[in-house]
Amino acid sequence: GVGPGDEVITTPLTFVATANAILSCGAIPVFADVDEETYNLCPHSVERMITKKTKAVMPVHLYGLPADMASLQEICVSKGIILIGDAAQAHGAAMGGKRVGALAPLECFSFYPTKNMTTGEGGMVTTDDEGLYDVLVSIRNHGRPDSTLGIYDHERFGLNLRMTDIGSAIGRVQLRKLVKFNRIRERNAKVLSEKLSKVNGVIIPRVPEGRKHSWHQYTIRVRDRESLAKGLRNVGIESRVYYPHLVSEYKHLRNFKADTPVASVVVKEVISVPVHPGVGDEDAIEIADQISSIIS
Repeated sequence: GVGPGDEVITTPLTFVATANAILSCGAIPVFADVDEETYNLCPHSVERMITKKTKAVMPVHLYGLPADMASLQEICVSKGIILIGDAAQAHGAAMGGKRVGALAPLECFSFYPTKNMTTGEGGMVTTDDEGLYDVLVSIRNHGRPDSTLGIYDHERFGLNLRMTDIGSAIGRVQLRKLVKFNRIRERNAKVLSEKLSKVNGVIIPRVPEGRKHSWHQYTIRVRDRESLAKGLRNVGIESRVYYPHLVSEYKHLRNFKADTPVASVVVKEVISVPVHPGVGDEDAIEIADQISSIIS
């Protein structure tokens, strides 16, 4: 139901796919600010950005940490707008004992090869709303009712968005390994945090009480990340910056809106280091030691 002239509030600290999904409907992405400690969408900032044109709010569970969905859902219900979770990085994450995928009327996962589990490409939408489910299965198959092949009755606009059987088969095997993969990520994150918490000049990730992180990325903040990245590269350790400030990518849009003072600082300081299941105990210790040495 989101279309031209509508607004969808989201975060400026995410991959462009989040905002491009909004643009693909003809709507305008509106960028609210992030929380300084979690880097997720800030509910107070969202509330300030809501207008009569706002149709949805789309937080991202950034790096695998669930956004403050309880507060955001409360705001959305009071304003009569829908909450859509971008769960591309949050496979297996949870909040208040409830898994990501069940924290909003709609949540969207990615199965790209770098994610906590993969199908090679593609993704998944979860919902507990039967009406939305019927719409989704129709849209994914050229608007056919019930997504039925061989039927030439098209009840709405749709595209070929079906996942392949081969990709699905891979995903079913990956899904059985997800808990094990995430335990390794959690172990590595614990090692990194224990050692880096003692290093001056490094801000380690914060996980609020009641939230379970899936550790898609282990992201720290440092003042001089270019020097850190160069130093790590010199000793054979990769690092990445997730993400540049999306405001610069979309500020040319007509009716553009953004209020992101915290994000403007965070995007200059965040840097992610390896935490994936291929990282062993000794690797995690080495990564932390090298960061400590370079920062010192």
